[in-house]
Amino acid sequence: MIDVKMREEIREISREAFFDEPLSRHTSIRIGGPADALLYPATVEETTGLVGYARRKKIPYFLMGSGSNLLVRDKGIRGIVISLVRGFGTLRREGESILFAEGGVGLPRLVEFTAEEGLSGLECLAGIPGNIGGALTMNAGTPEGAIGDAVESVTLIDREGRVQTWPRERAGFAYRESRFPPGSVLIACRLKVTPSTKEKVRERIRKSLQKRVETQPLNVPNLGSVFKNPSSEQGSSGQLIEKVGLKGKRIGGAMISERHANFIVNVDSARATDVQELIHLAQERVVENFGVSLEPEIRIIESPERLIENKL
Repeated sequence: MIDVKMREEIREISREAFFDEPLSRHTSIRIGGPADALLYPATVEETTGLVGYARRKKIPYFLMGSGSNLLVRDKGIRGIVISLVRGFGTLRREGESILFAEGGVGLPRLVEFTAEEGLSGLECLAGIPGNIGGALTMNAGTPEGAIGDAVESVTLIDREGRVQTWPRERAGFAYRESRFPPGSVLIACRLKVTPSTKEKVRERIRKSLQKRVETQPLNVPNLGSVFKNPSSEQGSSGQLIEKVGLKGKRIGGAMISERHANFIVNVDSARATDVQELIHLAQERVVENFGVSLEPEIRIIESPERLIENKL
């Protein structure tokens, strides 16, 4: 899809451009075939340039953060992958209770910054991998809260290359989702926080991290939580999967974690097809036994035609 001439044209727009790049190097589960182009724009101008170029050339493009909660198919991605993690890293405090964070800022860095500044309101993000852009898209969080709860505004580049700033209400944050238009590049946000003390914030962060370490398979490549928790009194996704006897179930190199059944881990050079088979098996067993449909929380990239519809 991207020939030699296009590669030259892309290099003129983006300072960092990699072609035929294996995405297994860039996803948290260490799975994923090559992308035709993996690009790291450093400025708003570069980013709008890439979006405009993809539109003119009719090349599908996909927004990728740090690669968590993302399953890329084994054949890879035909099109352009745009990532902000190397160029959009500004993080600062604005006044008493506002943080400005660009889309490439990692959540661990954000949480540590709030601890250093003694600012409360984002402790729920402790231990969650990923970056600001992906977190906003998926409204990342825990039962204690989500990033959308703290958002004041989000600045984005739309598919037409226009820079817009949306108030929180327009973003439509809900459980693990938002309403940003397909193809939007989320380049920055402002977050409301509450002045506190370093000691209190660090203690809340410590408790959150301790819970994750004790209950989740953080020491092996994984996808993060695979399914959204259903609105069912019969239990969480992990509990339902465990009840149907799939904890520790292995297909190929992928396994449903023995520590937490809502996690799939890469134990031995797993393929995306191994993971997808486990996902389908879990869905089938839970529907058969409990009548509950498990909805994936992760993004699964399956075909070039769907690239424009996905963002992380």
